[in-house]
Amino acid sequence: APPEAAASGGGGGRIAAGRTILAPPRRPRQHPLPPPHHIYEVVRTSALSRAWRRRWAALPSVDLARSPGISEPDVDAILLRRPAALRTFRLVARARKGTWSVDALHHWLLYLSRSGVQALDLSFPELRFRLHPCLFSCGEFTSLALNSCRLPPAPSGFAGFPNIKTLRLEDVDVPRHGGKEVAALIAASPLLEDLGLLAVKLIGDGPDEEWVIRAPNLRNLTMVCETAFGGRVEDLPRLDEGRLFGPNCAKFLAGMSQVTKLDFFCNCMLSTEVDVLERLPFLFKNLKNLSLAVNFF
Repeated sequence: APPEAAASGGGGGRIAAGRTILAPPRRPRQHPLPPPHHIYEVVRTSALSRAWRRRWAALPSVDLARSPGISEPDVDAILLRRPAALRTFRLVARARKGTWSVDALHHWLLYLSRSGVQALDLSFPELRFRLHPCLFSCGEFTSLALNSCRLPPAPSGFAGFPNIKTLRLEDVDVPRHGGKEVAALIAASPLLEDLGLLAVKLIGDGPDEEWVIRAPNLRNLTMVCETAFGGRVEDLPRLDEGRLFGPNCAKFLAGMSQVTKLDFFCNCMLSTEVDVLERLPFLFKNLKNLSLAVNFF
């Protein structure tokens, strides 16, 4: 007769007719995460391992936005000792006397432009460094965000950013007919989908300056203007969301016929813009969400 036996105890199997039937596995116990200081100890211990020691150098991204103690030599060590290409780089350099130099920034930009960086986010609160023109040689850009710095003029023969989809300029000084410089930069970015111009200083640009924003693939546009400047927006056929804040913004509505969500806050309207809505050659047929605030005084 075939052997038959019954396993005792929870979690055992039962043997019958030469066959083993396993009981369902027990559910693992839920353990809470260790406190933060234990996690830090794990990281420190891992750093002692040869297998982990150089692992950071192969990572495709470096984010130094939340490193208040970061210094110029630290950035040098992180960038210049990497054997692998860097695809994403983010740096917030806060003002501390004697810790940052524009020459070091230029060296970092040269390195990034040669390594094929795709996403770059630089912020220099209170420092306002003037960026190196090699910024315009980063042809692999898909995203560029600049904050609190000065943009150099684009060099002659600038081929544009053929792959960029996100461009954000905040508190950036754009020299020498700044509006035309920005318009040329946007026109040289044919795949651009998300554009933010926030408190950009268009040096040499006045309310009557002629320049045009052309971006046929743009889906999101945010403009925050501190002063009135010139220019206009050509029709944006794929625009979903538009946000206009500041004086002299009403004229930019002329390019937003397809917008579905619009935030419009105008604290000062020029006399030529009072009847801008009446003069628009279209209705906002796709508009589903509207926030409107206008100061007529």
